[in-house]
Amino acid sequence: MGQQQLLLVILVTVIVGLATIVAINTFQSASEEANIDSIRQDIMKAQSNANAYLHKPDVLGGGNGRYQGITLREISLPEQNENAAYQLGEINDDSFEIIAISERGFMLTATITIDSINWDRDDS
Repeated sequence: MGQQQLLLVILVTVIVGLATIVAINTFQSASEEANIDSIRQDIMKAQSNANAYLHKPDVLGGGNGRYQGITLREISLPEQNENAAYQLGEINDDSFEIIAISERGFMLTATITIDSINWDRDDS
């Protein structure tokens, strides 16, 4: 009887350990997805501000139909917040890039045009 109880205790300990490992992995995955969602929300807000900049005349500090001259300040995007560090990539007349570097080890690049955002994720 004592041997069966000992085996039962060992089995329960192994099951609880495996369940704990699965729970930790699930939490980390959900946390990373929440971080990606927050970064995307920051960038979509910046896209809205960028479209306002695009349509504003240059006399009023806008782009006068072009993204050339746009800055992070113009689109109300901080260089760094709790979600990521942000920088501008390639800037053309009709598009520009926002690069977000997360502390979780991935980089998310958004190519923004007047009517779309194309996302590219790099996990290296």
